[in-house]
Amino acid sequence: STWKSHNLDISFRGVNNAGSSFTAYLDNVRVLRNWEDYDDFSDNSLDTTKWTATSSYFVGNQPTEANGRIELSGLTSQYSNTFLLFQDSEYINGVEADIWLPSNAPVDTGVLIGIADAGTPVGYLDLWAGSAQTHFSINLGNSATGEAIDFTRNADLGKSYKVAII
Repeated sequence: STWKSHNLDISFRGVNNAGSSFTAYLDNVRVLRNWEDYDDFSDNSLDTTKWTATSSYFVGNQPTEANGRIELSGLTSQYSNTFLLFQDSEYINGVEADIWLPSNAPVDTGVLIGIADAGTPVGYLDLWAGSAQTHFSINLGNSATGEAIDFTRNADLGKSYKVAII
């Protein structure tokens, strides 16, 4: 059977925990509602009928659409975050996107796809530039069954990754 939620919240976040300026990228977002192409960011203007670019949780720059992608860039203060949220996530059962960090991303910079069900966090996929190694961290849980996955894999700066959470 397929798990379905009418209250799934999916967010994209760019973050730096070290107080450094940063940029992270997002492109070619597809959603699982018959795998519709949700936004390819080709018109250099954030479509506010599809996206909410504010958050009450953290402070950061507004995401900008430029050069056929979303740029999630941060302030030069610790824990600055840039958020991009779906305007209407009803009936979305998965998401796919290209994410990457530039080759000169400072340490403690990341781009994250976060998932919450009815406001309760259930997981994330995080591309992170750590001090020792750039890596993916994936953590997903199902509160109904108690099943969970949590693992880390090495990654590279300057490389685009197509990722999906279904």
